[in-house]
This record gives sequence, structure tokens and C-alpha cells, in this order.
Amino acid sequence: MNNLEFDFPEVLCRMNRTVKQISVLLLILLIAVMAVTASWAPSYSYAEPLEDGRLPLTSYVDPFIGTTGAGHTYPGAQAPFGMIQLGPDTGDRPGGAGYNGDNPYIQSFSLTHLSGVGCDAASDIPIIPSVQPLLQSPVHNQKAYQHIKGRETASPGYYKAELSSSGVEVELASATRSGLGRFVFPAAEEQASILIVPPNNTVQSASSALTIDPATRTISGHSSSGGFCNSSNTYKLYFYAQFDTPFANYGTWDERKRVEGNGFISGDQAATYVRFDTKKSTTVTMRMGLSFVSVDNAKLNMVTEIQGRDLEAVRTETAAAWNKLLSRIQVEGGSADSRKLFYTSLYHACLQPGIFNDVNGQYPGFDDQIYTMEQGRNMYATFSLWDTYRTQPQLLALLAPDVASDMVNSLLVNSRQTTAEAGGFPGWSYYNDDPNIMATYPAPLYIANAFAFGARQFDTVEVKTKFIEAATSLDTMPRASSADNNGAQWWGLEHYMRSEYVDSVSATLEYAMTDFAIAMFSRSLGDDESFRYFRNRSQHAFSLFNSSAAADGGYFQRRNQEGEWIVPFSPTSSDGFTEGNAAQYNWSVPHNIAELIRLMGGEEAFSSRLDHHLSVFKKDGWPIDSPYWWSGNEPGMVTPFLYNWAGKPWKTQEKLHDILSTQWSARKDGIPGNDDTGTASAWYVWAALGLYPAIPGVGGFTLFTPLFDKIDIQLADNKSIRIETRRGEVSDSYIHQTRLNGSDYASTWISLQELTSKQSSKLEFSVGSSPGTWGTGIQNISPSFGPIGKNEPTNLAFGKLMKAEGSCQTTETSGLAADGNDWTKWCYASNEDKTLQVDLGGAHTISRWVVKHAGVAEWPMYNTKDFGLQVSMDGIQWMDADYVTGNTEAITDRSIAEVSAKYVRLVITNPTQNDDKAARIYEFEVYGWSGE
Repeated sequence: MNNLEFDFPEVLCRMNRTVKQISVLLLILLIAVMAVTASWAPSYSYAEPLEDGRLPLTSYVDPFIGTTGAGHTYPGAQAPFGMIQLGPDTGDRPGGAGYNGDNPYIQSFSLTHLSGVGCDAASDIPIIPSVQPLLQSPVHNQKAYQHIKGRETASPGYYKAELSSSGVEVELASATRSGLGRFVFPAAEEQASILIVPPNNTVQSASSALTIDPATRTISGHSSSGGFCNSSNTYKLYFYAQFDTPFANYGTWDERKRVEGNGFISGDQAATYVRFDTKKSTTVTMRMGLSFVSVDNAKLNMVTEIQGRDLEAVRTETAAAWNKLLSRIQVEGGSADSRKLFYTSLYHACLQPGIFNDVNGQYPGFDDQIYTMEQGRNMYATFSLWDTYRTQPQLLALLAPDVASDMVNSLLVNSRQTTAEAGGFPGWSYYNDDPNIMATYPAPLYIANAFAFGARQFDTVEVKTKFIEAATSLDTMPRASSADNNGAQWWGLEHYMRSEYVDSVSATLEYAMTDFAIAMFSRSLGDDESFRYFRNRSQHAFSLFNSSAAADGGYFQRRNQEGEWIVPFSPTSSDGFTEGNAAQYNWSVPHNIAELIRLMGGEEAFSSRLDHHLSVFKKDGWPIDSPYWWSGNEPGMVTPFLYNWAGKPWKTQEKLHDILSTQWSARKDGIPGNDDTGTASAWYVWAALGLYPAIPGVGGFTLFTPLFDKIDIQLADNKSIRIETRRGEVSDSYIHQTRLNGSDYASTWISLQELTSKQSSKLEFSVGSSPGTWGTGIQNISPSFGPIGKNEPTNLAFGKLMKAEGSCQTTETSGLAADGNDWTKWCYASNEDKTLQVDLGGAHTISRWVVKHAGVAEWPMYNTKDFGLQVSMDGIQWMDADYVTGNTEAITDRSIAEVSAKYVRLVITNPTQNDDKAARIYEFEVYGWSGE
């Protein structure tokens, strides 16, 4: 398969290789080593084609993208969402993923890495091959055994380094919880040594215990690590390593003292080594298993996953797993670099969170107790929730809803194991602990987004209960943020509920988005009361908007507890904001952009302000004092799309074209900011698709120009989406027309249900070189969600008694058409007309009815064709209220003249598009008000 290679200048390779004693130093630093990153632009090598002649999609992945600059990614070997991440460490950038592509040296190869973060993390159990005498303890001088890189090669699941200073060649391949390292040493007269060294130079503290067993050719043990982002969190991990070559001898270090023949060492200054006779073999293969439970489980993981398999077999199987996942989206057209960047971004978006349970299901909980995951499910760990909720859960839920469901279930399981704030949900989890290093309460945003895009296999009722408890209980409401260190203090839930804001502006805006996510999640479960309460509370964000804050207009601004504006005010001040300032956060109300437009003085004023903010893209450094858009930071991710709310979608199309061509690249520094466990990469995937999930908790997309000519998205339920873009020139980016399944589609917003209403949906864009009028009408703007008055209609049928003539089977009864779940249905087959009757429990005024047919979850051919709505006050005398003929759509949503009724019923005269006689109704909703 196609790999990525890089050659450092030959001048770096000129070192004296005549050493009499060759020491093969496999340094296993059993501490949380630095999370450094680096990047470069390697070249391609040959890739084996598939049977049909096409290159595998893994051949487009360049793991070196993002390994320099701010991306903080790593090029190591990892399976999709793998527990183990075998890869190199350069030792010079603790605030990244352990690796700097610009550093000519490699210090070690470790078992864990965390992608895209800006703090010390992971790089646990480093392995250092070396050809130097063992004259110094690697505990105190790790650089004594470092190598000059030479050539590096990487592809999904595989990494190779040819170390020019020593002549050692290293290959790594990973399965999910285990991996292999193959070390080829230059022929020498003396023995080679392998060291295992727990302490590293980035963690706050560490302890370890290491055992060497020459009879089984193994090294095993554990290490305590932690200190993520200077927090007090700790975790313990275990490893089991087995070699295919006998040990010539072995020993340990305790601080600076080396003891030959000693097989056990513990403490925070410990190290071990083993020696091999390179006269007999210059190649040593090391099989490794990782666990967070025990050494026995680490061994079990290794034996189960890779025992008896060589590196090529593991590499091939992991590449196949990656290719299967990447193949969920296939693109045609675009440049070679854009395809490389697209598939690398999709790859980066699927690295973390990682599987945390062993092959026997065991994992350590947040309370440090050992639990066993139910069979068929996985436990996931390390959620960068404040970052990822914006882009990643939507993508994973769409492409792999089973994985996304397990991730949400993992967060729920975490919440049961702690009595911490936020209902027990973590804020930023790291393995089985919560350093909670970022702001506010992001778990509902992450979970509601995953749910809205297809992740449904978890206890939704328990999740909602915990959401509401945390958001309304003074004892469990989470604090504002340890990151709000610019003068903003947290006053607590009581002040937020009473005065509609807290001291931190960014926290207030984030809480408002969380409230909206809880509202939409509650609505999906039929909890209308919670939906109304939290949707109205989500408007609290605007309590901090000062229309006269600055000369150029209104901004979100801090108030004191008495409600007075805190002055002086500057749009470029970060006072009261997390990772940004007032100018950059001024657009952070994605659930109600219409109100923001009104407060800014209308569409023209709003667009003018947006023009200025997006006139400069800030990429480098830490520009929290800039009035312009920061392309590499999360709070601004939604901003370029907001012209779609102001009747100027052509400006979003223009800006996205500029952003993708100037801020992103297929180079080593090609990611404009911290990738934050796939957040930025998932953003790029959406931007390339022409779809962006802009509104929290809402399954839908704001539309703009796709990057590729043809995109095929394969969904988990055997449905598919094809997106085709016809353009005269490669540079054309302005939409002139859009069609959905052959019909004109003028809106800038499309719901997920609309986009997936057919088994094979097709979205077409016609694109030109100049701005068009598509999407500019007031009726075509993307939606906003303002407050709900008490008199607005609600779904009166939800949870009410449903009656029908029968059902196809016991799991398809009539009540399932009123349970608020689009994945359950009422089914009934007969040759007669069929009725589904609802007792509303009293007299109500009805104004609207909705029917969700088979196409929302299965074959469109079973969508109800002819049907009507009847109403009654006594359940005996019925009156026709509406009738539909020739329907082909998955959802029917119709308004009617207001009518009073105690009973309503759906009358089906033609149940399908063919001769099938079974009616399939997923939801029957009736909207209105109480009272006759």
C-alpha cells in the first residue's frame, strides 16, 4: 500500500558508527510523557492497488500532516479508535502529541499518544533502540540514546523509521489493544541491549514496577502517570512485552546504579535492560499488549489479537479496517492534495476517543473500581468534549452510529461512577479521570449532537434525567471554567437562572447552547415541558448583548452582579472569554442567529460586520487580541457559515473556498490549529462535503459548495447519499441551483431526514464563476429557534393512548407511533382501510398534523400513499379534517383550519407505493392547544 516517506539531509546522517558495544535500547518510559507534535511533507511510495485497480483509500492518508505547527498530531501506528498508539517521540514538545516533525532526532517510541492537544499527555512506555554502550542511566539522560531520524514512512496502522545515526531500522504495526515492533540492527561483534525506563521528563510524578523473565523472553509491569494540562489527574497502565529472541543477559537501573542480572525493579527512578546476541540475529521482534487493568489483561490482549501473527499480517488487517471505515465516504474530482487532506482529516477524526476495555470487557471506572462492559459493546475513553461537540459526534454518528452510541454510553457509564458536578458527566475526560480542564458543561452538546445524527443505542431517559438534574440543581451545576483566567469568576446556577448570565461571557454563551441542546434532546423524547423550559432558557445568551458596546456596534459584554456593564470595553479583550475575545465570540449563538441579526440592526448590518471579521484569517500564534477570525480555534468554527442566515449564501460559498485553499494544506503544517482529538479534522470533512451541522442538537445541515465533483456517503442502515457538483471551471464556487432527488431545492438548510428520505438520495449542485441568487430569499434562510410562548402548539398525541385494528407483530404495536422515537413503528397488514386512533384525553384545538412514514427508517417504497385525518368529539361521529393522495415522501407535515376534537384518527386507504398491504407508521403527531 502507499506509504509516506521523508529523507532528512544527508549531512545529518554523518556520524561515527564504529561502536564496539551495540546497545539496542528499548526505553519504555512508564510515565505520561509529553504530548508533542510535529509535521512535515513526506513523499509517496508505491501502493498496491485493489482488485478493481483502484488505490485503497488509506493510500491518500498522510499521517505527517499536522505534525508541525499547531496541529499537534502524530504519525504513529494505530487502529481505528485504538487503545494503543505505537509511535515516535522527539522529546522536545510536551505541549503536543510527543512528536515534532521538524526535529531531526527521535528520542523514543512509545505506546500511547493523544492527537492534537496542546498539553502534556501520554507517550507512555517509551521504547528506545540504540547502538551505544550502556554508560548512562536513561532515567537521567534520555537524550544520550536519541537517534537522527533519517527516513520515516507512515500509513494507517503502520510506521517505519530508518535511523541514520545508528543504522537501526524500526517498524511498528498496531492492532486495537496490542502491537508489534520490529527492530533491525546493524551486524556487530558485541551484544545488543534493550532498556525499559519508567520516568520521563514531562509528567509531574511517576512510579513503576518492572519484571524481566528471561525464561519467557518477556518484560512486563505497570506505571502510574498523569498530570494532564498541569492537573492532578493520574492513571495506571500495564504492559506485557514478549520478544522472539532469547536474552543474552539483562539488568536494571535504580537511579544511576546499574545492576547486571537483576530481574525486578520498582520506584520512580527505575529502568531495565535486556541484551541480545546480534551475531545470531540482527532482527528482534517485540509483541506488546496494553491494558489499564492488569498485566494479565495486557498479556491477554496481546495473545488474543496478535499471537502467532507477524508484522505484515497485523499491518494488512489494520489497513483493511481503516479502508473499510474511510470507504464510508468516497470522493471524486478535486486536486490530489485535496483528496489527501480529506482522507487524512477523516483518519484523524477517527483516532480518539479510544477503546478502553480489554478483550474480556474489563476496564477501570472513574472510581478506580474494575468493571466489565456488556458483551458486544466497547468502553471508550478520553473525550475532548468542549472541542469535539461541534463537529466530531455528528460525523461519527452518521458514519458509524454503533461506535457513536458506545461513546455516548461510555459517558453515561462514567457519570454513574462519580458524584461529581455536571450530573457526573465529565467535562474533558482523560482515560478514567476527569481533569475538567475546559469550560462549562459540554456533555449535553456532544450527546445531543450524536443523538440527532443517528446514535440511539443508549439509555436516553437516564441521560435526559442527568442533564436536567445538572442544569437545575444548585449542587450539581458545573463551574464556569478553570480556563476563564482573565478575571471572570463563576457565580453559580442561582445567578444564571435569576439574572440570565454569569460573570464569564463565554461561559454564558456556552451554557445557552447547552440549554438548547437539552431542549432539543428533550423534545426528541417527547418531554414538551423540558423542551419549552430549556429552549426559552437558551435565550439567556442575549442578556449580555450590549447594542452600543463599541463604535462599530453591539457585542456580548460582561456585566457585574448588579447588571451594570463592566467598562472599559474592548472587542479585542479576552477578559471574560475562554480562548478568544468579544469579536471572535460575537457569533456564538448558532441556535438563534435571527435574533443576533435583529440586534445588530438587520441583515445588511450583520453581513457588513461579518465581512469585516472575515476579511482577515488569523492562523499563526495565539491571536486572542485580534478582531479577526481565528481559523484554528473552536469558538469560530461556525462563523463562516452565517451568511446563510442573512440572505447572502454566496458569501459563505466564497469564504469557504478561500478558507480551504489558504488555511489548510497537505503539508506538515497543514492544520491551522490544534486538532483537539479530531475536532478540526472533522470540521474539514464537513467543509469539503458542502454540509455543516451548525445548530446544536438539530439533525440537519446548512449548505454551501462541496469541494469535490462527486461524493458518495454510505450510511449504516444501507442508505446512501450522493452529492454531485457540476462546475464549468475547477475554481467555480458559487451555487446557482440545487436539486434534491430530482426536484429543485432552494433552501440553504436541509434536515437529515430530508437528505436521507430515500434509500439512495441525491443532492445536486450547479456551480458557476459568479454569485447566483440561489438561497437568497427570506424563505430560504437557515433556521433559528427563538423563545416559545405558552400558547404555541404542542404535540398532543405524544404518549397518549393509541388504538388500531392490530399489529404485524408484538414489537410493532400502535403505541409506538406516539413514543417520540423515529426508529420504532406501528405496522398492520390487511386488505381493508386501516385506522390509527388517538384519545387526546380532553378537548383540544388542533391546527397541524404530522405523519412519519416508512422512509424515515426503512424503504421509501413503503411510504403511505393515500391517507387522511379525521376528528371527533365522542369517538363515534367522525369528520374529515384533511386528506392526502399520491404521497411519496417520508414525512407529511400539514397545517389545517383550527378544529376542536377529543379524538383524532389516521385513516389509511393505500398503505404503500406498491401492492404491499401493510401500513407502517413511525410517528403520528397532532399539534394544538388545550381547551375547546
